[in-house]
Amino acid sequence: MLKITSASARGENGREIILVRLPMGLEQYATTVSIGNKIAQGANVQILAGGDVTIGQGSRASITSKSGKIDIGLKVDASSSATLIAGTTVHIGLKIDQHSNVTIVAQSDVTIGQKLDQHTNSTITSVNGSITVEQGMSGNANATLKAVNGSIKMDTIDGGCTLDWSAQSFNCPHQNGTVNHI
Repeated sequence: MLKITSASARGENGREIILVRLPMGLEQYATTVSIGNKIAQGANVQILAGGDVTIGQGSRASITSKSGKIDIGLKVDASSSATLIAGTTVHIGLKIDQHSNVTIVAQSDVTIGQKLDQHTNSTITSVNGSITVEQGMSGNANATLKAVNGSIKMDTIDGGCTLDWSAQSFNCPHQNGTVNHI
C-alpha cells in the first residue's frame, strides 16, 4: 500500500493543486493509493495508480485506476466535480451530493449507496457489470446511465429528474421523473 498524506502546490489562480503520479513502472507494484481524511474543498487532484484508489471525501478529482477499484468512502461532496475511471468497480458509500458533476467509467459494477442528489449531472458507464443507485435520483438531478452488458437498478426517480439509460434491463419501481431508454 502506498499512502499519500499531502502533496500539493498552488496554481496561477492560488488554488491548491494536488498531482499524484507514481514513478515510471511503480504503478504495477502499488496495489492501493489512499489519501487520508479528505481532499480539501477547491483542490484539484489527478491520481494515476496501478491498483485500488480510495478517497474519503473531496471536491475536484480525476482518478484513474488501471486495474483496480475506486472506493469513495462517503460521497462526492456538494458542488464538486469528479471523473472516475476504474479497471474494476466503483463504489460511492453515500451519494453524489447536490450541484456536483460526475463522470464514471468502470469495467465492472458501479454502486452508489444512496442517491444522485438534487441538481447533479452524472454520466455513469459500466462496461461489463451493472449500475445500482440504492435510493435513486432526487431534486432535478440529470443522469445518463449505461450498463452495456448488465442492468440498472434504483428505487425512485423524483419528479423534475431526467434519466437517460441503456442496459440489458432497468428496474425502478417509482418513476416520477422523465425516463428515456436510449
